[in-house]
Amino acid sequence: MKHLGIQRSILLAVLLPSLLLAIALAAYFTYDRIRDSERAWRMLGDNLARHLAASSEYAIVTGNRAMLDALVQAAAQEPGVRFVLVRDELDQPLASAGPVDPGLFAEAGSTARLPWESEWLIRQPVLLQSLNLPDPLLDLGQGETVPRPERQIGTVLLGMATDHLAALRQDLVLAGLLIMGLGAGLAAIFAVLVSRGISRPILALSRVVSRLGQGELTVRAEQDAGGEIGQLQAGVNRMAVSLEQHQRLLQQRVREATADLERKKQEAEQANLAKSRFLASVSHDLRQPMHALGLFIELLNQQLADDQLRGIVQRMQASVSQLEAMFNALLDLSRLDAGAVQPNVRDFDLQPYLRRLIEEFAPQAGQKGLRLRVRLQPVFTHSDPLLLSRILNNLVANAIRYTEHGGVLVACRRRRDHWLLQVWDSGIGMAPEELPRIFEEYYQVGNAARDRQHGMGLGLAIVARLARLLGHELQVQSRPGRGTVFSLKLPLAQRPASEPTPGPAPAPRFSGQRILVIDDDPDVLDSMGALLASWGLVPVLASGLETAWGALEQAGPPDAVLSDFRLPGALDGIGVIECLRARYGAALPAALISGDTAPDHVARMNASGLALLHKPVAPSRLQALLAALLLRA
Repeated sequence: MKHLGIQRSILLAVLLPSLLLAIALAAYFTYDRIRDSERAWRMLGDNLARHLAASSEYAIVTGNRAMLDALVQAAAQEPGVRFVLVRDELDQPLASAGPVDPGLFAEAGSTARLPWESEWLIRQPVLLQSLNLPDPLLDLGQGETVPRPERQIGTVLLGMATDHLAALRQDLVLAGLLIMGLGAGLAAIFAVLVSRGISRPILALSRVVSRLGQGELTVRAEQDAGGEIGQLQAGVNRMAVSLEQHQRLLQQRVREATADLERKKQEAEQANLAKSRFLASVSHDLRQPMHALGLFIELLNQQLADDQLRGIVQRMQASVSQLEAMFNALLDLSRLDAGAVQPNVRDFDLQPYLRRLIEEFAPQAGQKGLRLRVRLQPVFTHSDPLLLSRILNNLVANAIRYTEHGGVLVACRRRRDHWLLQVWDSGIGMAPEELPRIFEEYYQVGNAARDRQHGMGLGLAIVARLARLLGHELQVQSRPGRGTVFSLKLPLAQRPASEPTPGPAPAPRFSGQRILVIDDDPDVLDSMGALLASWGLVPVLASGLETAWGALEQAGPPDAVLSDFRLPGALDGIGVIECLRARYGAALPAALISGDTAPDHVARMNASGLALLHKPVAPSRLQALLAALLLRA
């Protein structure tokens, strides 16, 4: 090669290895693609045969020829399928599609896949599967299944055409030759460039480009060559200048985008704060008349003797209870968002709370013709029993609400290092794209008309927040038309020490105790006064602290205080109670009654240590609160 000259020597030294490498790579990848194509085609046939065998099991067992013919015809429509034949366990044909000659298969024996001249014959047994575990969605009303031995009940024979593979091989070979030619051409161009002595300036340019890639946008290439190399050097320099300018522009845009994002974040936070304030204001304003309405209805119910009128009043009470549940859901969200809920985590047995689900929701499920099943067993876990019970109640109520046929199953199963608590239903199910949104506030699946029977869309939002607060992983799986399962991972715990079961609370008896009621709503004062008087108490009514002083001077010191949280003037309900205790003693029993859902107000009320009821208050809860306050006095 030393007599060929440096240009030809470099040309041969670079071109020959590059050309051989291009040929070898093209041949290898062409062969690999052909092999992959054949493997993929065989896998397609195997998968189709297995799918058809699994789908044919039910049709063969039940003797459903129409269903079997439909399956065979559908399989025959798949690309590349020459024929399909299904035989029973005695090798008698049951269904077929395509040009089938059953005599050909006498030679097949037990071979799973046989090559023929223009097709592959794939044999797949149809097995009667053994079902050891019941499907909770399909076995809501039955007992455990008895395992059955697996046996062959038929055979699927599938003929896959292979004539298209030859054309595919030819196309791949042509593509390989084309790639080989392109590789050889690129190798020749590269060799010619190197042979012209451009190695040195290219290496210099490579170093410049490398420094540019590392961020040194001020570096420039020396323009010490002419022709194409000189143009390349000039082009690199222009590129460096352009990159430097674009970097400055990009940095400016990033700063502007960051400022815009920060502004939008602040706007979103302000909007969220405005929403919370609006909900708090609306909730307070609506709870006031609802609270008075509930108390007036209770008074009316006590005074009516006509059964028909009492039925109407009871329906009014049910409507008020439904509104109270909606208000309480809003309040729960506000309390969780405010961080005012502190879990009381301890070891306990979940079984009594599971049994309580049957007592509470079985009548509701029965009205819809559903079966509610709760598998009862000792479940010792570490959590907050009240908050975990709230999660269960919301999940079961949600399952019953969206289930029309079948039933609901609640089960807790032991895994290696945790309990898996699941709520199954056979309801409407959800599409995959809906699952990420179901834990959002006010989002409901299948309730575009906002039917109030379906709630407000807050139940699952509360469930997600409570699960996150307790540190329990929450998962959901669903299929449209088949149902949904919610899963909650609970930690394992040791059996706790037995706790005494509290006896039933005695019926409250009042004997003329003075109850100071402070509220700025006249209707609330009137209804509270009438209801307390009907229980044998002496109500002292006031709209604020100043009027309370005057009323107490005439009536005497109070035995207990019930105060609204939001009051006119500088003091709220907590401040008013502190003033009253300063005069009548720190042991004066007192409680707050509030319709406020603002997160900061909820946090303040919970931190006060005072007993708290949220408007509208059920008369029974008010009566129990007063009994507890007077018992401590």
